[in-house]
Amino acid sequence: MCGVLYFKGDSRKHKELIVNLLQQSRVRGLHAFGVSLRPTPEDDFQTIRTFNLPEAEQYIMENQFCELIGHCRYDTSGDWRILENNQPIVIGNSILAFNGVVRMSTREEYQQEFQQEYVTENDGEIPLRMFGEEDTSPAFTLLREERVSFAGVAYVNGRAFAVRNERRPLWMATIEKSKFIFSTIDIWNRAVFSLGQPLVIQTRQLKPLEVVWLS
Repeated sequence: MCGVLYFKGDSRKHKELIVNLLQQSRVRGLHAFGVSLRPTPEDDFQTIRTFNLPEAEQYIMENQFCELIGHCRYDTSGDWRILENNQPIVIGNSILAFNGVVRMSTREEYQQEFQQEYVTENDGEIPLRMFGEEDTSPAFTLLREERVSFAGVAYVNGRAFAVRNERRPLWMATIEKSKFIFSTIDIWNRAVFSLGQPLVIQTRQLKPLEVVWLS
């Protein structure tokens, strides 16, 4: 169980809500925290991983950005005490933050299974690399496996998208032109309530294997 967060819009309008969402997501993962943010559409994402939630929150508050991918980790694969194993996973220009389990085996075992060399011990690297291929059908075949649970946000080939399978939740909200992705409606409700002001919001849960393009 992990907490996933995505934002696209003007960070100056919604920083407090974004931090609230990260704070409320921490109940889904207390091992490590990570934030990838992009200052402008012309910039690359910048990523930090930390064992300290206030450090991640400070990073958000001190920067302006148009897009953000965040994560609160509950460890299921790879040693979480090694920061590179934590999320968001970054491989070249590709990024993933997800909730779920792809393989419970070791890196050596799933390297042999998929005939692919991986640089982290996080099994999210398996679908992330698949999403980056010209033929993405193997990625969605993987997500259909009964033993795979998945809900996440990926940035691949210059575009971000959200997708889940039936074994993990993922929600979306829009406020004016800003987009948010988060793990559960309870997280959203608590984050919004703590602002103490009404917001005009549309929310919905993503359908299983529905790909929602975010950028």
